[in-house]
Amino acid sequence: MQALLLTLTPRQPLSLPYAHSHILQGLVYHLLSSDPAVSATVHDLRDDAGDAIKLFCFSDLIGRYRNESGKLYYSAQFSMEIRSAEDMLIGVIMEGLQQKTLVTVAGCPCTVRSVEMRERMFLSDEAVFTARTPVVLYRREDDFTRYFAPNEDEFYPLLANNLEKKYAAVFGRDYSGPLGIECLRCTADDKVVTRYKGTLITGYTGVFRIVADPDMLSVAYHCGLGGKNAMGFGFPKA
Repeated sequence: MQALLLTLTPRQPLSLPYAHSHILQGLVYHLLSSDPAVSATVHDLRDDAGDAIKLFCFSDLIGRYRNESGKLYYSAQFSMEIRSAEDMLIGVIMEGLQQKTLVTVAGCPCTVRSVEMRERMFLSDEAVFTARTPVVLYRREDDFTRYFAPNEDEFYPLLANNLEKKYAAVFGRDYSGPLGIECLRCTADDKVVTRYKGTLITGYTGVFRIVADPDMLSVAYHCGLGGKNAMGFGFPKA
């Protein structure tokens, strides 16, 4: 399991709407497109129930910006972290970036300043994760989608089940170790309602403590917490 930190400098002010996770997702998939086989694997991977499962997550942009007229403007250097339980995914992105001096984000040309490989190992049976992007847990009910909050009983079984599915996809076997999850901090300010390509999505930032085997903690770190990680949600800091 690997991660990389991509650092870019915009050649002109980069303008983004508040809800821009789809733009960053598009950048990730563009970086993967240099290897069609890996890109297809990422798109087509499914769990035993036939549901699509993605084994990567990415951060929001890390850097200084100004908020003006309902948009975010990045004029100086910024970074973005991409993590995955599939080394080939990170490898393809890394190799492709080594051949580029320029990438485009939301129509803005950006100079590639650096690409740094990162490793994070877990040696104990617990970790504290801060959700840097909202953790999204939901269930489809008839004609609508119900989103769950950390103060609802359904939240934690859904989060655990999601992690177990990712673990099985990564290791090819069911998870048999301990798995305890609690929210150490989640206030009204941690509720986030945002849009993804026009669809309203509700999630929660906050701080979560997970007790599990180190391999499961690594899955949580590299694949993300909750659902819709490949859309920019559930990116954790440990």
